[in-house]
Amino acid sequence: MALNQQSAILLPKAMRQTGSGDMYKLENIVGNGKVKKRTTRNSDVVYDDPTHDGVWCAMPGQDYDADLVDTLDKLASAIDLEGAYTKKHAGTIRRGQDGAFIGGFDGNGGFFGNMLMGKRGEVVVPFANANIVPANTGASGPTGMNIPKVIEARTCLVAGHVDPNQPFYFGVTADEVKDLFQQAQVTSSDYQEANSIRFSADGKSLLGIMGFEFVEIELNNPDLPWYDLTRDANGYQKNPFWSKDGMCAVWWQDVQTNLDIIPQKHRSVQVLTDQVVTATRTDNARCGFVLNS
Repeated sequence: MALNQQSAILLPKAMRQTGSGDMYKLENIVGNGKVKKRTTRNSDVVYDDPTHDGVWCAMPGQDYDADLVDTLDKLASAIDLEGAYTKKHAGTIRRGQDGAFIGGFDGNGGFFGNMLMGKRGEVVVPFANANIVPANTGASGPTGMNIPKVIEARTCLVAGHVDPNQPFYFGVTADEVKDLFQQAQVTSSDYQEANSIRFSADGKSLLGIMGFEFVEIELNNPDLPWYDLTRDANGYQKNPFWSKDGMCAVWWQDVQTNLDIIPQKHRSVQVLTDQVVTATRTDNARCGFVLNS
């Protein structure tokens, strides 16, 4: 196989639900109430105003990859071309799953796009600016990833009352990991212990900091659908962070691969793999991103 991302990295870090119909409702979001008190006997009950709303996903189109394996090519190569193309499709479709996480089916949903809310998904909710960590955090000007940015990302989630029992994830590229490796406090054993900095056993991977699980993925991969959404207008990298319940993958159709003989193509074999999936934020408070130069 040619070198590229072969597994889904982001989408497995979201909740999973099974979609149905042209519009699928994830959940009701019910507003918070305040404690009420009474000292008078037989007094009337005071009710809160209704404050529930829904999060919706529109049924997306179908992602697919297809190849036609000619009989002459099979004979000339003397290898199992159908198997090779099936593996190629697996990597392509899995990158498509991470594309669904980033921007949904059409680039308008997913992590960086809009949420659909209301009675039937008619209310469009953009990303919350309050959960964007500026590029100059912890420095006098725009800078790469640093510990103050990680601290600020954690603050965004915890101050927003995100359930601390949920896993917290942070999408980083090799550049952000490099930036952190070059900081003295990250490589200090005392600092590592105090701030729960975790490395893989072989030392190749920075697994997490301050309760975040790092999800290492090359967000600028041109073969990753909607990779352009991970850069802002200034060219800064947008590194997403979220709680597991802050993102939901909605599947209308799981991955299917079919090998079919096409008689009119001299019995060439069509290799076709497809899926129907999209993703959405479930609550703006559970998602944010850090800008890095």
